[in-house]
Amino acid sequence: QRIHYCSGCAHEAKAEAGLAVKSFENALLLDPANPSELRFRLARLLKTEDEKKARRYVLDSLADSPRYREAHGLLLEMVEGIEGEGLPDSLGGGVKEPSTPPKGKGDEPGGGPAVPKVQNGGIE
Repeated sequence: QRIHYCSGCAHEAKAEAGLAVKSFENALLLDPANPSELRFRLARLLKTEDEKKARRYVLDSLADSPRYREAHGLLLEMVEGIEGEGLPDSLGGGVKEPSTPPKGKGDEPGGGPAVPKVQNGGIE
């Protein structure tokens, strides 16, 4: 299992995506200790060649490790790439981000939420 992982990393470093994918997929078949990382690496390698398969790998990676920040970032890149290709408005293609975030109740001009003032033992 470790040999496939190391081989995949070496191929990835040498920009040999096809061989890296094959090595990482072989490592996945051997029940690795950290399948999330392998799936993330596979998704990153396949992002340009097979986007559907890459998306599946990144979603599986996040299913195993929901706090995997790099996988969240990759998924966001993939979704933003799709939005740039012109999704219908019903799927979020026509959504524009506001230039400034809306202020919520109690927001202060300084950027943070309002903090109650304590005077004479009471809260104002």
